[in-house]
Amino acid sequence: MVNNDEIKKFDKKIKKSIDFFIVKILKNFAFKRKILNFQRIII
Repeated sequence: MVNNDEIKKFDKKIKKSIDFFIVKILKNFAFKRKILNFQRIII
């Protein structure tokens, strides 16, 4: 059996990486939206 502390550490790592992934996607999305808005302004 794995002790509880190990599981908690692992859980935190997973949560961190998921948060990081979400932030990355959101930043990417925001960046694309900015470009689209910018193109609209030019047009």
